Amino acid sequence: MAREQLIVFDRKEYHRQYYKDHSEELKAYKKQWAKDHPESEKLKEHRLQWRKEHREDRREYSRQHYKEHREEVLEKCKQYRKENNEKVKDNRRKRYKNNPEKELEQCKQYYMNNKEKCYEQSKRWAKNNPEKKKESQLKYQYNLSLKEWEGLWYSQDGRCAICDTFFIETKDIHIDHDHKTGKIRGLLCRACNYGLGNFSDNTESLLLAVSYLNKFRGNN
Repeated sequence: MAREQLIVFDRKEYHRQYYKDHSEELKAYKKQWAKDHPESEKLKEHRLQWRKEHREDRREYSRQHYKEHREEVLEKCKQYRKENNEKVKDNRRKRYKNNPEKELEQCKQYYMNNKEKCYEQSKRWAKNNPEKKKESQLKYQYNLSLKEWEGLWYSQDGRCAICDTFFIETKDIHIDHDHKTGKIRGLLCRACNYGLGNFSDNTESLLLAVSYLNKFRGNN
């Protein structure tokens, strides 16, 4: 008689799938149970206190678990972020709002330890999201939204505000701004923008240059 094949029952996977299929029902039951059993708050406080007292032990356990199951943990994190993208972003915003200095320090430390990885990720993101990249640069450099930039472009009819030549490509468009106040003045072509920059926005020097050119214009 052939030996019957054993069926392996994965309890963790079963519970994980069951929670996924009945998450709303279980959350509602948990809320109702807490409402009917006010003494459960004491148990919750006790659990939080225990976690606080054994924080380092729990961290050490997490580090060891990550070390032994790195690929599995990374795959689970990736899947969770994919399924709960908005929730992850919202939690990140809350952490930054509550403790911005700590979050910035962690980001800085991560960047210092993973420069090449961050560079490749940034390069790949910029390639896949050209519009978002442009909007991010405008906001960071000039505190200007993409809609405001488009408004300037339409108001100038797609031309340079000084020489009135048409902009052929977006890379030819330069945002002119007051370097002292940061106020946006308009969109210029490369030559006009460099010209103002070389004259350091000095109107007296520009007038002297005009006078100089006019002096020799009649001789040609």
